[in-house]
Formats: sequence, structure tokens, C-alpha cells
Amino acid sequence: MAAETVTSVTQPITEKIVDVLFNATVRQFGYLCKYKHYIEALRTEAKKLTDRRNDLQAEIDAATRNREVIKDEVKRWIAEVDEIIPKAEKFLEDEVKVNKKCLGGEVAGPEVDNLEINPTAREVADGCGGLPIAILTIGTALKDRDKHVWKDAAQQLKSSAPTNIEGMEEFVVSRVELSYNYLKSEEAKSIFRLCSCFPEDYDIPIEVLARYGWGLRCFQNVDSAEKARGRAPSKNKFLMRAGVELKDWPSINTFEDLTGISLMFNDIHEVPDGLECPKLQALFLQKNHLLVIPDPFFQGMKDLKVLDLGGIRMVSPPSSLSFLSNLRTLRLDYCNHLPDLSLIGELSGLEILDLSKSDVNEIPVSFGRLSHLRLLDLTDCYNLELIPPGVLSRLRKLEELYMSHSFCHWQFESEEDTRSNAKFIELGALSRLTSLHIDIPKGEIMPSDMSLPNLTSFSITIGEEDTLNDFIELFLENFNKRCSRAMGLSQDMRISALHSWIKNLLLRSEILALIEVNDLENIFSNLANDDFNELMFLYIFGCNEMKCLLNSLERTQRVTLRKLEWLFIRENQNFVEICHGQLPAGCLSNVKRLDVVGCGSMLKILPSHLVQSFQNLQRLMVESCELLVSVFEIERVNIAKEETELFSSLEKLTLIDLPRMTDIWKGDTQFVSLHNLKKVRVEECDELRQVFPANLGKKAAAEEMVLYRNRRYQIHIHATTSTSSPTPSLGNLVSITIRGCGKLRNLFTTSMVKSLVRLESLEVSSCPTLQEIIMDDEGEVGLQGASTKKITFPSLFSIKLCDLGSLTCFSSSGLHATVEFLALEALQIIDCPGMKTFGYGNQLTPKLLKGVEFGYCKYCWTGNLNHTIQQYVYNEKKIWEKQAMKSGISSGDYFL
Repeated sequence: MAAETVTSVTQPITEKIVDVLFNATVRQFGYLCKYKHYIEALRTEAKKLTDRRNDLQAEIDAATRNREVIKDEVKRWIAEVDEIIPKAEKFLEDEVKVNKKCLGGEVAGPEVDNLEINPTAREVADGCGGLPIAILTIGTALKDRDKHVWKDAAQQLKSSAPTNIEGMEEFVVSRVELSYNYLKSEEAKSIFRLCSCFPEDYDIPIEVLARYGWGLRCFQNVDSAEKARGRAPSKNKFLMRAGVELKDWPSINTFEDLTGISLMFNDIHEVPDGLECPKLQALFLQKNHLLVIPDPFFQGMKDLKVLDLGGIRMVSPPSSLSFLSNLRTLRLDYCNHLPDLSLIGELSGLEILDLSKSDVNEIPVSFGRLSHLRLLDLTDCYNLELIPPGVLSRLRKLEELYMSHSFCHWQFESEEDTRSNAKFIELGALSRLTSLHIDIPKGEIMPSDMSLPNLTSFSITIGEEDTLNDFIELFLENFNKRCSRAMGLSQDMRISALHSWIKNLLLRSEILALIEVNDLENIFSNLANDDFNELMFLYIFGCNEMKCLLNSLERTQRVTLRKLEWLFIRENQNFVEICHGQLPAGCLSNVKRLDVVGCGSMLKILPSHLVQSFQNLQRLMVESCELLVSVFEIERVNIAKEETELFSSLEKLTLIDLPRMTDIWKGDTQFVSLHNLKKVRVEECDELRQVFPANLGKKAAAEEMVLYRNRRYQIHIHATTSTSSPTPSLGNLVSITIRGCGKLRNLFTTSMVKSLVRLESLEVSSCPTLQEIIMDDEGEVGLQGASTKKITFPSLFSIKLCDLGSLTCFSSSGLHATVEFLALEALQIIDCPGMKTFGYGNQLTPKLLKGVEFGYCKYCWTGNLNHTIQQYVYNEKKIWEKQAMKSGISSGDYFL
């Protein structure tokens, strides 16, 4: 981590960790990281990643329509990429400035621009580990020196800590120490020390730091019992060899003065039988997968506070673990086989126990003696089958309990006390419980009367937990973990059968998933007059009795769902409309994302009485609604003076498999503004003829447009009637993809092309009637009777023309124009049998160095685009004729 950023980073991190301790559903709050790749490599990789993500999304959409199951890792990958790309773009902006200053001549002198020195200078910068003050020191020391001195410095940085670079050790080490000493609090210093225990470049989950810090008492005022704790700085000595591929335990003279040892992420197989470490407080050995720990190992570590043995394949914890009477935090996550955990029950001072993602079959009775335990994590312990009765109820100080994807064998409330497993009602004895993540397989196991008065964060599923948890986790990610209260109901649950304490939690939820829930005609059925005014995400699937989300004719005109940001309605066959009747002002006014999938009875998505309630809508996706005829109805809408624009926040519009939809926009669109619309995707909408009406197309600002298998689609985008000003709808387009549009004859007119100043990618495929890409509509006639002009594509980088049986050329035969492709580097022409030339006129392609690709890795280039195509056609014809002669087939058509 760059030393210069320590002061600004660690203090906010400490505050966030303390927040995590009391808001535990806000998981993985942030990560500490640094980045050392070159800016150009990052830019290239970011573009590749974006392209791969878009391709994969298209495959996912197709698979979803075919009712195929999408694997969780695919969904996670998409979500991660959506988070990474904006960060990469922001980093690129900052990197240009930093890179120029550090190694662009201001620090190291103009010599770094020398072709011989520049690569070595990059090695030097990389060897500095991203530490700005190290780059500054070394760059200044090497300023105006020749390439041999630079190479020597690079070699020193590669081999070990440099000793011969003037000022390196004294300056850098002293500045790092000074930065550390100037941290404002002992909390920040503690976090700095904890971060230094992890391998270089490791992304540290903030919750891991929280659990370590809790055990080490790093935080001020976390526990009232600690308020009187002295704040005097303590001496700390750490041994850190994390993530350096160690095979053996390090050999040093003594371990007696060490307060911390970090050997995580190595390949150590053996440790000493015993170590005398009387001052040791933190030991991190996680991810040494084959490590064998002998029984006496912990006997000399009686002051140990934090121990992490995660990811180690142990049969059972070493017996000397019982000597750790001062241990507060123990992590045994990702351990493959832990048959006997009874020894842990002897650690009476334990406050945090993490067994998540481990192979645990049963919780021992001895856990009931962990009277100081405040956090127990059993997440993803899929094989956990036994929790003895009375164990959970004895954990009186427990504040946080995580059991998602874990224990589900709760004893039924009606069964006798002579039982072998815990009852759910035992959780009612945990009066300090603030966070609860749990899966309940059947509603019958829940008691009718139960109180959890201090519960501030929860994730509770009742019914089929796998489906519910998947959705809850997805939405937590999309909301950047801002939500801390989530609930899901499934498997033919009935709202009317829920106990009152569950209904109260339901109404407090920020995330709510309802899957195949019965007795719901609308969201408030069987909930009296209560409101969902904390709800931020609502997912409704397969609730086939539901006809509408809200029925304002049955309820008093009260504002409800005012915080809702994402509404997802899926596979509700009898669902007709979002609201029956007029919405009260403020209802649904914060919705930013609306998804409607598989609702076969809907005729329109946003009718006239709803459009003004969705003014914050940013993303709309409608799919597989077979009776839908229009999306937006803008008829009889009364526009207030201060509200002159509708849908001005809309950024992404996706419409898929809507076989009867004839209009996206129905009615008067004069008050509709789409200046924030970036992406439009329309697939398999057979009756649709246009995306935008003429007057609305001029106000759209889309950057990416995809049209796929819209069989009756004829007019792609509307151009302005004025040839003197560019069309806004085209001027922002960066990418255009058109597939399977059976009625298209041409794509652009010459007047429209003037606006395509930002277009980088054009792909057209499987359009059987398409004859030309550009058609002349301006008629500037020259001496030969044909149009004479210049057409320029300043940014077009890639063109792909595939499976276009009627295509004869890119630009019209009546257009003898010079066409300039100033940025074109990739051109594919595949299965276009009628194309004998690219265009009628000069085709200038200064950057098309690889030539034209006519098939997989099949390139051809003669120095001129038209001549290249003509030569390829000629060569293919000769090849075909030879094959025909050998086969005795008469001459005929050939395919390009």
C-alpha cells in the first residue's frame, strides 16, 4: 500500500469496521488494493472485458428464454464485471496524471522518454511496489543518469531490498515510519499493522479486519467495558512472510518478543512441536492447505487473542488449543473436515467464532459454555445436521448469528421435549441478538409468539432457501450492501398464516422476495393497512393469484412504497397491471429499475396514469409478455409547468420476446426526453416497426443499440429533417448491432452518416433483404450523373457484415463518393455472396493493416479495399471452378 495514502485511508477504514460490527449484513464493505499494471494494458483489457461481458450477457439472455438454468458463478462474474469496469475507467483518468508526473520527466528527467531507458524505468517503477515515495526517491536519484545505472537499479529491486541506491533506505523507511507515527489514533495504527500482515496486492475483506480487530481490541468505544482502557501506544513486533510461497517454517533466533506472526497463503506443511511466544497476540496461518499442526503447538502462546486457521485440512483442532484461555477470535472457515469441535467449548473467553464454509456435521454440547460469544458464523455449513437442544439459548451474549445455507433441521414446535435437535424458539432467549441470518425450511417450526426486540439487521428465508438466498445475495450486491434487512417467502406459503412477529419483520424489510406465495391478490393482501415504506427491492415470482401490485380503490390514499428502488415482477400469469386506480402522490416515485418478465396477461407496462410516478426510472426491462401491445402510454397525461420532461432519467431500455407489441411509445411524445438514454436492446419483437417515432428519435441520446430478430422492423433510426445539424439520436451512438431484421433494405442515409461521429462498432448480420448500408438521400449530382461527395467515419474501429444474402455493397451504387474510415482496424465480411465491391468510389482505410477477414483467420489485403474484395471474389471463383470441374458440376454462384 502506498505510504502516502495511509493517513487518508486507514481512519475511514476504522470507522467502517466499527460500523460493520453493528451492521453485519453490510458485508464486504470495501477492499484495500493497489494497482501496478500499465495504463495501456489496462485500457485494452478493460475493452476486452466489456466485450466479453456483453457477449456472455447475450448468451445468458438466450439461455433464459429457453428456460435453461444459469450457474451462480456466471451471475457472479457478470455482477463483478459491472462493478469493475467503472472503477477501471476512473483509475485510467487518474493514472494518466500520476504516471506523467512520476515517470514522465517531472521526477526522473526527460531521459525516461528515451527508447532505451523507458522500459527499464518501468521495471524500476514496478519494483518500487507502487509506493509513491519510493518512486520519488529512486526517480530523483537516477535523474539524468545513463541506461546502465537504470538497469543496475532495476536489478537490485528485483533481487532484494536495494542497498546501493543513494537515500533509498534512509528516506523511504523513515518516511513510512513517519507516516505511520502521524496516524491520528491507535485504531488507525492497529489497522495499518493488520493490513501489513496480508500478502502484497491482496484484496482484504473489511469484515475480516473487523473480526481480527475485535479480538485484538483495536477499536475505541466498541464495548462499554473497554471505555477505561488505556490509550498508551504499545510496542509491536511482527513476523510477516505472507504469500511468498514458503515451504518451511521460518528460522529465526527467538519468537519470544513477537506480538504477531503472519504466514498466511503459503505452502508450509509442518510447524514446530512447540513455540515459546509469551507476547504473541495474533497468529495468521490460513490457506496453508496441507499444514499439519502437532498437539503441543499452542502451549507457549497463552496470551494469544486472534487465531486464524482457515483453509487448513485438519482432522480436529490440536489439543493445546485449550491452553488459549485469552483467545477472543477464532477462524476455522473453509476447513474441509472438522468432525470434533468439542475442544472449542473450553475457550471460555471466545467472542468471535467463524466456522463458515467448513465441513461441520454437528455442534457439540460444549459450545453452550461459550458464555462470552458475541458472533457465531455458520454460513454455508451445508452438512450441519445437529445442534443439541439448549446450546443456542445458553449463548446469552450473542449479538450476531449467521446460518444462511446451513442448518435446517429445526425441531417442530409441537414435538415433545425429548428431542435431539434445537427448536427455533431458543433464539428468543438471545435478548442481545441484533443480526440474524437464517433459513427456515417450513413455517410450522416457528413459534406463534416470539420476541427479538433488538434485531436491527436480518436475512430470513422461509421455504425453499436456495432460490431465495440467491436472489437476496444478488440484490445485496446491486444495492452495494446498503440494505441490512431482507426476507424471502416461498413454497406455497400463505401470508394469512404468518405469525404477527414475522409479519412485523416482513414490513420492516428492505429486500423482500415472494416466490409462489398464495393468497396475494396485491402486495397488501392480508396485511391490514400496514405499509412497506422501508422496502427498497421487491421481487415477485409465480404468485399467480396476484392481479396487480397495488389497488388504490381498496386502500385509503396513503403514500406507500416510497423508498422502493427496484421492482421485479416475474412469471405471474394473472398479473394485469402495476396499479389498479390512481396512485397517491409519492408512491413508487423512487423506482429506478423495473423488470417485468413472463407476465402473459399484461397489455401495457406504464399506462397514462402511471408515467408521472416513474420519473426516476433509469432501467426498464420487459421480456416474454405475450399479450403486451405497448410499453409507454402517454395519452391524456396532464403535464405540470414544472414537469416538462418525462423519462429524462431513463438510461437503459431492454425489450425481448414481445410478439404482439406494435408500439414502444403510444401517444403524444412531445414531453418525453431521452437525453440520458445510453443503451437500447430490442429482440424478437415481430410486430414492431420502429424504436422511436420521428420526433422522439431526435431527442434520444443512445450510445449503444442492438436490434435482433425483429422480423417486421423496417426503419432503424430517424434522421433529422435538417441536413445542417447532426441528429442527436445518432451523435451519441458508439455501438450498433443489428441481427435478424427481415424487412431492412438499407441502414443509413448519407445525411444520417454525418451524425455518426462517435460510432466505433458496427455489426450487421442475418438480414436477408438488406441491399446496402448507406443510401444516398441528398442527391449532390456531379458531371457523371452520380452523387459526388465525401463521407467520413472518424471513430469507426470495427465493422462486421455476416450472412447478408442480398447485400451488394456498403455504400450505394448511385453514390460515387469518397468514404473515409479514419479509425478502421477490423473488417469482417462473411457469407455475403452478392458483394462484389465495397463501395462505388474511393474507400480510404489508413489503419486497416491486417486486411479484410473473410472467415476465421482468413485475411486478404492488396492495398486497396475495393480491389481486395474484387481479388478475393476472383480467387474464390477460380477455386470453385476447379472444384466444380473435378466434381463434374456446371458453373454457378459462389459465396463470399
